[in-house]
Amino acid sequence: MDILYFSCSKLHMFKKECLVLVHHYIPLFFVEISSIQPRDFCREMGLCKQIALISQHIPKNSCDLCQYTIAEALIKLKDPDTELDIIEVLLKACQAVKGYEKKCKRIVFEYGPMILLNAEHLIESNDICTILHACNSPKADVK
Repeated sequence: MDILYFSCSKLHMFKKECLVLVHHYIPLFFVEISSIQPRDFCREMGLCKQIALISQHIPKNSCDLCQYTIAEALIKLKDPDTELDIIEVLLKACQAVKGYEKKCKRIVFEYGPMILLNAEHLIESNDICTILHACNSPKADVK
């Protein structure tokens, strides 16, 4: 959340609108994420065949699986096609902000790429799997 607040603070003129969007959509995002079934997500994202092909190569323990997933997410975030897909979804979400659609779209176009870059940086600079308790802390492994 801190990185989102930091990103909003950089928007100067749109800081207030950005914070409103963050406060509105972050809880919805987490509710949506918590309700997603893996099979539905797989089907919706068109990944089922890919997952079936690579599942035999995926590690079985939660730490390795998490690290594999984070690495794949980072690859996707760095893909310009994925970036366009995300921007498209955000633009569609702007329709839900009645009376602010144009401002929302302007914010998405102007700051969406920067936010995605910050997401990449967040993933690269943090041990997400340890934060999620999928992996032990490196300090805990030292004896």
